[in-house]
Amino acid sequence: MKKLFPFFCCVLLALVFTQCKDEDPSIDPNPIDNGIEEEVFEYPEAVDDVLPVIMVHGFLASGDTYSLQAKRFIANGYDQDYVHTFDWNSIEQDDPQGKLHALIEDILAETGVDRVNLMGHSAGGGVCYSLLSDSIYSLNVNKYVHLGSTVNEDAAGIDGGISTLNIYSEDDLIVEGGDIFNAENVSIPGLDHYEVATSSLTFESVYQFFHNSEPQYLNPIPTKEITLGGKVLTLGENVPQANIQLNIYAQDAQNGGRVNETPDFSTTTDENGFWDGFTAEPDTPYEFEISNDSDPEFRKIHYYRTGFTSSDQLVYLRAFPGPSSLAGQLLSGIPSDDDQAVIAVFTSNQAVISGRDELSIAGVNLSTEALASADQTTIAFFCYDDGDLQSSESGLGIFGFVPFLNGIDLFFPTVEDSQIPVVFNGKTIYAQNWKSKQDGVSVVVFD
Repeated sequence: MKKLFPFFCCVLLALVFTQCKDEDPSIDPNPIDNGIEEEVFEYPEAVDDVLPVIMVHGFLASGDTYSLQAKRFIANGYDQDYVHTFDWNSIEQDDPQGKLHALIEDILAETGVDRVNLMGHSAGGGVCYSLLSDSIYSLNVNKYVHLGSTVNEDAAGIDGGISTLNIYSEDDLIVEGGDIFNAENVSIPGLDHYEVATSSLTFESVYQFFHNSEPQYLNPIPTKEITLGGKVLTLGENVPQANIQLNIYAQDAQNGGRVNETPDFSTTTDENGFWDGFTAEPDTPYEFEISNDSDPEFRKIHYYRTGFTSSDQLVYLRAFPGPSSLAGQLLSGIPSDDDQAVIAVFTSNQAVISGRDELSIAGVNLSTEALASADQTTIAFFCYDDGDLQSSESGLGIFGFVPFLNGIDLFFPTVEDSQIPVVFNGKTIYAQNWKSKQDGVSVVVFD
């Protein structure tokens, strides 16, 4: 029965996404009941001055969906304290509207302004629309951007009273987009579901909407000093992980090995999972190793990333969820076996689309129609052996039931240490063939 449970989890997630393609499941058709009767009223006139912006991610995602957009806002004059993301548990959906409102109130108290601008992607758009249907919560929102999310009957807010920008793409095969009445509608062809949230074309429209002017920069500006920070949290559920040991190692750009066996930087996460304080060398690839010796169920994970050119406070490192959670059950089939390595590949700002993109690991093509079809919108590939110590290079069925995730049967032996090249659209990152039980799992991240 245990072996069948992940299958049932996948079927459940598949049902969620099937519904998402027709109707965003996170949208509550009933307004939030805060005990206050709705009254006819007018929203304050929208302003174009710089206000704090909060960006809300979609299903199975996290705040780092908006890493590039955050750096674009900062490049165009926003203070770091004015750029925020909202991490919510998109699986359990435990009152995200109330928690988002609490974040808004905290930001207003810290900055002294009276309103924020809000952005919501995919299921995050459902969270935002629901929040804005409340006459109290919505008074703290100036303008709203709806990204790759459900086509609602009217602009956000009561009687469509919140100034709304709706951005979608006809090439988004996860959520079918379209124009929303009373909203400013922008269709951007060629973008997959994730690119609707992350692209520079999206940023250009958002900035114009917020400020009635064009942005000066469409991409992050390289900085002389590159400071990094972020968060350790569980995959999918976004539960912050406190007291996690983080070691950062510089990699040799030519072969991927560690430059030094001692870490370039070490720290532990705080009670909210946050870490910061690392100054990175420009264009240097790094390995981010997370571990927790006090928890025997915590799996060590090695994150490999390309070089940074500017500061980034949204370097997120995802831990495996606990075995009792839905996401944990989905990942429970990933081996813990010292005879083989487990390597996951994550493309953080776009999907891998067969015919458009090229992705390979150890020379094996992952960007095939079977593994990376447009309607699959795959952003994460889990590569490991299915038990026979051979590579069939076929898909692992457990991941075939939901968009965004896929798996492939590949055997990476661990008899000798080796660096495994992963190539995505001309960029190469090397991952170590760690013993998956003793040393943990490798995750390669392409920005």
